[in-house]
Amino acid sequence: MKKMFLFAALALVAAGSWAFYPKAAEPGGYMMVVGSNYPDNVIITIGPSGETTTQIIDPKTYGKATKLAAANIELHKAEVRKINELKLAGWKVTSMSAHPNAYVAFFEEVYLLEK
Repeated sequence: MKKMFLFAALALVAAGSWAFYPKAAEPGGYMMVVGSNYPDNVIITIGPSGETTTQIIDPKTYGKATKLAAANIELHKAEVRKINELKLAGWKVTSMSAHPNAYVAFFEEVYLLEK
């Protein structure tokens, strides 16, 4: 009976220590999200392995400044949605930079994400 109890106790300790065994690290890297309003409102996502996806948000209609401003607001909303989606997938924003063009109303925002 003592041998059976000792064997059961050792088996329980071995099984319990398996829970603390180090797990393989999740693959990480960097990802880039670029929001640009030239020539169309697009969000370009560059993944860790270099794959690129382009999402056209809303084709701009030139002519009135209010239409252009509304299209730019929609682009910013889409950028925030994309960043939040990636945050839920485990990515975090490392840096952000904006590149406005002072001559015309075009801009580009670049987000660098890290996992």
